[in-house]
Amino acid sequence: MAAISGLQEAQYGQAFRTHDAVAVDYVRLASAVPGVKAMGGGDSPESLRTALAESARHPGLSLVHVPVYYGPDPLGGLGAYGVWNVGNWCEDVQARYHTQNI
Repeated sequence: MAAISGLQEAQYGQAFRTHDAVAVDYVRLASAVPGVKAMGGGDSPESLRTALAESARHPGLSLVHVPVYYGPDPLGGLGAYGVWNVGNWCEDVQARYHTQNI
């Protein structure tokens, strides 16, 4: 949801109908699938390297959860580029879509 919220905030100045306050335990969720090796990536480069190495040794599907920053500090995120129809309707994007004759 942070990705959608970031696009909305970049384009409209506010997030619309997203709820990033809901905590999802992705490691626990993925662990519920038989055969999946799920682990957290930690909070340091070394802990991430360790988790990646461990996941590479697993013979099946692996998930390494890496939490990402979402918030107003531009140094903490990847930014949002382009123009998107996300959340509330964007007439400018829709007009561009209709000119493509798709």
